Amino acid sequence: MALTIEQMAIETAFKTKPVLNLTNKNLLIKDRYRVLNLLFETSKTNVFRGVDVKEKRHIFIYVMKNQFFRKNKDLRNWIQEIKGLKKLRRDEQVFEVYDMDLWKKKLFLVTNSFEGIPLLDLIHHKLELPICFVLQFLLNLAQCLQKAKKSELGTSLSKEELYVAKDGSLQLLKFQKGSFNNHLLNNSDTEEVYFLSCLMFELLMNKAPFSKSGSNAQLEGAHFLANLRVRKDQIASDIFADLSNLFVMTSDVCVENSIDSLDVLMGKLSDLLAKATRIQEGHEDQVEREELNSAFDVVDALRGDEPVSQTTFNKENEYSRVWRGLDLDDKSKFDPDMVFKTCAFLIIFMSFIYKLYF
Repeated sequence: MALTIEQMAIETAFKTKPVLNLTNKNLLIKDRYRVLNLLFETSKTNVFRGVDVKEKRHIFIYVMKNQFFRKNKDLRNWIQEIKGLKKLRRDEQVFEVYDMDLWKKKLFLVTNSFEGIPLLDLIHHKLELPICFVLQFLLNLAQCLQKAKKSELGTSLSKEELYVAKDGSLQLLKFQKGSFNNHLLNNSDTEEVYFLSCLMFELLMNKAPFSKSGSNAQLEGAHFLANLRVRKDQIASDIFADLSNLFVMTSDVCVENSIDSLDVLMGKLSDLLAKATRIQEGHEDQVEREELNSAFDVVDALRGDEPVSQTTFNKENEYSRVWRGLDLDDKSKFDPDMVFKTCAFLIIFMSFIYKLYF
């Protein structure tokens, strides 16, 4: 079956090419980490794909950029933030740190590899992303933020240090010091919920909300819904209003039924994801049936058969037209004379062969 518009968007976004291929350079860090190619560039690091020749495993190697390395205070904060996530290092949503050291006056960090791209790169592609993918990613991120809060960690993060895969799974390198730390005092989820709300808007709209002065949640929600309704792919149009309402309820604490709890938000995301998945699967089944029926129409045309009206079959059986060729009364006539002639010919022919050779 051909890829949909949204599936093509995902394939395009995650079809990454190395920025620089270093396979032939034979670059080995600490006589252990072989550098293969440069995958991504962030504001602070260059991210390489490599191999741990000792453990024989694929790895990511983060090498600090020189201009950032010279800023002692920022560098210390970065190292502390990496170490600060050790409470979650065994979690599947967090990169596992294997090594961090100096090599030729450069700070480098070694982690597990991950088949994904930085969230910031995904946003920069400005593609029409599948709604199921966006909901799955947001649900995974909400779970990650909740686990961080339970471990009493700050939850402010950078989009270039959060990696996302095709299936919506994610891995986080570190949290950073920021304003998302007030929950340590008031135990509120408001800031995390607001962040997820704005991220949903940005992933589906390809721009951040509240960018214009005077805008509010109601106006942005209406704008959000209007843009969803002109998407190229309208398969999930039944939940567009639900997405718009969810954005309003999570981005403004003053509206009725506002959401300020990660648990409530994850419940809403789960429900919308289940609904969107059912719609998507139903659409795929319908496309498959249409393709199958079209194939049989072609076969009938080549055989010279007249197309059979669908109303002559049981409408509840979507595949009834497949079996119409088995109706012997309508499609074929039993000819006993032809059978007799065929058998006589075979007997005479076999007798001739027998006499010829024996």
